[in-house]
Amino acid sequence: MQKFAFFAIPFMFVLGQWQLIEKIYFPHASILFLLILCVLTNGVSASHTLPKSFLGWTLFYLLTTILTTWITFDLEALRASTQLLLFIFSVMLPCLLLSDEKSIISFLYAMLVGATCNAITGIVQSAIWISNYGIVLTANGEWFRVIGNSLTPIDYIMQLLIGFALCELLKNVQLRYLARSFFGVCLLFSNSRSALIVLVFFIIYRFSSTSLKTAVLYASLLSLILLLGVLSDAGQLVFSRFLDVFNFDFNIKRMITFENVLLRIFTEMEYIILGHGYGKYEFFHPIDLDIYNNPHNIYLYVLFSGGILGFVSFFGLIVYLALAIQKLKRRAKDSLHIYHLAWSIEFLFIAALLIGLVETNIIGIGASWTLGLCFGCVLATNRAILHRQLITVLSNRKNY
Repeated sequence: MQKFAFFAIPFMFVLGQWQLIEKIYFPHASILFLLILCVLTNGVSASHTLPKSFLGWTLFYLLTTILTTWITFDLEALRASTQLLLFIFSVMLPCLLLSDEKSIISFLYAMLVGATCNAITGIVQSAIWISNYGIVLTANGEWFRVIGNSLTPIDYIMQLLIGFALCELLKNVQLRYLARSFFGVCLLFSNSRSALIVLVFFIIYRFSSTSLKTAVLYASLLSLILLLGVLSDAGQLVFSRFLDVFNFDFNIKRMITFENVLLRIFTEMEYIILGHGYGKYEFFHPIDLDIYNNPHNIYLYVLFSGGILGFVSFFGLIVYLALAIQKLKRRAKDSLHIYHLAWSIEFLFIAALLIGLVETNIIGIGASWTLGLCFGCVLATNRAILHRQLITVLSNRKNY
């Protein structure tokens, strides 16, 4: 079962755009298939159980979703809510599939391979654009947007960040720096402002949690990248995208959208408890003169769609995962590879929350399942460590 999953994970990245039937993508069907197979194979054994508190929050979210759908009388809202459900199911899969630390690391290596395949596809797409139009942001009315094997740029970015974070698991230090540089360059030239912000956050985060020697190395690499950037057209394009983070004309569009969402949430009081329904947001933007169906903020999306109850259930899951990551960090003192696992997932978790301020990233078709699998590995690792410690205690008592 585990070997089959390790083999399937890279293909789930590569075939991320493949629809088996309408709106049912290959990775999503694979997650559900593996979940069912795990339940049938492993049953409810102690080494493959889900945390009861996580199950409680999941049932709470399911209940709020059912109530929202019933109140709005719209089955389309139920379909739209499945992206968040897919995220939750993906968190469950590693708990039901993986029982020891070695298999968890192997599972994450398989994800790193899949993320690498996605990055290579993105490089090819970038090369084709540059060969056709040169190093420019727009041409023939189109934006330079890389999607890799995903369906949207934000899915591509999130999968690059997964690869960037999981490089921490590589045992060879030189290979780790090389792989991280590869994903870092892909993020730089993805033309995503969110990716640039996360890279700056990574540098600050890394400086605060590493030795002086490592900090100096990262500072040197950053200086070299900046120098090459100033001297090249590609670097100037990246620099201009970073300056767009502070561009009023770009930001005012998002601010108008956020204002509209908040206004509708707190003025249409009949929807304040159970929300308007998932996938129901529509807003005619006065600047773009186009209809927006995405508030570009995962937290406002959940609050608008599921109301206060939906937001509380979603926020409860996020807090639960944050506490699980902190628990793993405390347990990582006696194991180097667990320390690297805890560090990489914590960075990915914070990066996902940051990007969630400007994107509905967690419900992305390519991001929901990949993020869920990574966070699910935290729960599986905590359980594996506890199980190992329990066996050690019982063995010592028996010997005594």
